[in-house]
Amino acid sequence: MERTARLNQRARKWVFAGLRIVVCVAALAYVLHGVTVHDHVTLKDGKLLRLLELNEDAHTITVEEVDGARAVLPSADVATKDDGEPDVTYGLVTAWRQSRKSLLLLAVAIFAPVTFLQSLRFLFMFRAQAITLSYWECVKLCFAGNFLNFATPIGTTGGDVFKAYHVARHTERKTEALTTILLDRFIGLGVLLLLVGIAIEVGAEDPYLRYVGHVINAGIVGAVLFVSLFFSDRIRERWLPTGLVSRIPLEQQIRRVDAATRRLLRHIPCFGGAVLCTLVLQFLALSSVVLASYALQMNFGESKVYDYYAVIGSGVVVAAIPISPQGLGTSEAVYRKFMLGTHGTLSQILCMAMAVRLVNLCWSLPGALVALTGGYKLEPSEED
Repeated sequence: MERTARLNQRARKWVFAGLRIVVCVAALAYVLHGVTVHDHVTLKDGKLLRLLELNEDAHTITVEEVDGARAVLPSADVATKDDGEPDVTYGLVTAWRQSRKSLLLLAVAIFAPVTFLQSLRFLFMFRAQAITLSYWECVKLCFAGNFLNFATPIGTTGGDVFKAYHVARHTERKTEALTTILLDRFIGLGVLLLLVGIAIEVGAEDPYLRYVGHVINAGIVGAVLFVSLFFSDRIRERWLPTGLVSRIPLEQQIRRVDAATRRLLRHIPCFGGAVLCTLVLQFLALSSVVLASYALQMNFGESKVYDYYAVIGSGVVVAAIPISPQGLGTSEAVYRKFMLGTHGTLSQILCMAMAVRLVNLCWSLPGALVALTGGYKLEPSEED
């Protein structure tokens, strides 16, 4: 019986891993459809050739024929799109070559305070539970966790598991520690969704994007009302059936999770500090990628800056859902859905998506040093 249970558990893991790979492959197939490394041009006779040079003054183009030979053709031979523009597909090389490298470096620099603000949020949340951690210990844990999130194939939840394990070893209040890690993730995603909703309501013009924003904002309002009512002493005394919790398995742990959540919500300085840190760090993280998008010379006309905050934030939220390794393909699919043709070419969008990953990767690399030196290990605490 025990052996059968182990086999079933292993089979479920393999099925789940297989489904994640299928989602990843399907999303990447959607995203990469039509992307090229080099520039290509479509002629009126239907031929698709590599574009070597576009000479607007001489009204000619230089292309590479199928046999590899160079040929100079009149611009009149180029097919046009529905909007009258030449049917030219710019590749990844062109997107990178035309980018402003100094602004890309500035985008990386803007992201620098994010992990330190994340660590401060960590400190606030554990202080509300009376779990003793120094700020430096929080910094080391966050860097190590981010390294597992962004530099390893574990995925964007691996760092949370890592932090939960080591904090639980540090304290006798293991349930409270695990609850705090979970609440830390909820606050991070919740504030990010709030910023996405605000950006959409303030300035987004795309009708479908505005509809998504209305759904997000309605969900946030509903979540706030639910939390306010569910954790209200008056509501509980009047409406919660007596003895309900006692009939639930793991009664003691559920009571402690409930108490830890209420303790955080009632500790206004710590809860407010955690939310404020999250607002600042999420804004900086989004601004870093928005600046990278500008550096890639994507379309920022007609006050589209709000669209970038909304869509990039949505892509990060989707990437946090463990349905694809590292959110690979799923976040790119979001960017393509809302940005292709209106904000940039497919190559520019993919370069922007790579910027999201590379900026996070760059500032997670110090976590490798923490992991290699064992700096994440915490000393047991003596709590009241």
